[in-house]
Amino acid sequence: MRSHDSEIIAFDQTTNPVGNQVELGQAWGWYVQGGKYIIPRKLELAVRYGVMDPSTKQTHDLSKEFGSALNYSFDGTYNNRLVVDYSNITLAAAAVRRTGRPLSACQDSASISSRID
Repeated sequence: MRSHDSEIIAFDQTTNPVGNQVELGQAWGWYVQGGKYIIPRKLELAVRYGVMDPSTKQTHDLSKEFGSALNYSFDGTYNNRLVVDYSNITLAAAAVRRTGRPLSACQDSASISSRID
């Protein structure tokens, strides 16, 4: 494996800047990511998964992300490369429908970028 990374983040939120002030509790989240060269120094596959709870005092507000990337290096360095990136983010809202099920929104995004030095 070429690279890996992970982190856990926690912090206190006590006010909501949009609207009435409310006690939000702690926010916490984590992610893990890793990459592997499929063709050494040329083609790399990377994946990432993360979770964030913006308020421990609210329910049905967990957000999740899955991402993947394909990196192609033209000269075997990070200076000249092409990156194709895809991510799927699911944002859950604290609002609940009349049926009692939480609302959620799903967002897919894809990008292509290049770096040439």
